[in-house]
Amino acid sequence: MPHHLVEPIRLGGPGRPRITIGPPNSGHVGIVLDGVFIQAHDSIIVEDVPEAFFRGLDRDWRGWTGDRGWSSMDGGCKIGARHDGVGHISVTVSLRGPGIDRSATEPWSASLTVIVEPAQLASIADQLAAFVA
Repeated sequence: MPHHLVEPIRLGGPGRPRITIGPPNSGHVGIVLDGVFIQAHDSIIVEDVPEAFFRGLDRDWRGWTGDRGWSSMDGGCKIGARHDGVGHISVTVSLRGPGIDRSATEPWSASLTVIVEPAQLASIADQLAAFVA
C-alpha cells in the first residue's frame, strides 16, 4: 500500500488523551502526544517503527508481569506497556527532544498514557507494518 494511503494510528479517543503515530512522510513517522495539559511531537525514522513490540503485546494479550518497553534507535521515543491483569493495557509513549531538526534550545521531555484494548494490538502492528511496506 502506498504511504500516502496509510492512515495514522490513533491510541486513545475523542475527548480523552490521544497518541497519534504516522503516517509516514519523507522517511519519518510522526508521533504526537495530545492530552489535557500536554501537546508534544517528534518523529522516528520509518524503518524504526515498533511493529515487533506491538506483535509481542498481541501474542501475550491475556497478560504479563511487569513492564514491557521499546526504544527508538536514537532513544528519543520510548514506549512502555503494562497489563492490569483484567484485560486492559496501559501504553505510555515518552518523547524527549530536541527533535530531529535539533531546533530546540533546551532539552524537553513529555509522556502520555492511554488505555489500549487487547483486540486493538494486532491492528496496530499491522498498521505499523504498512508504514514500512
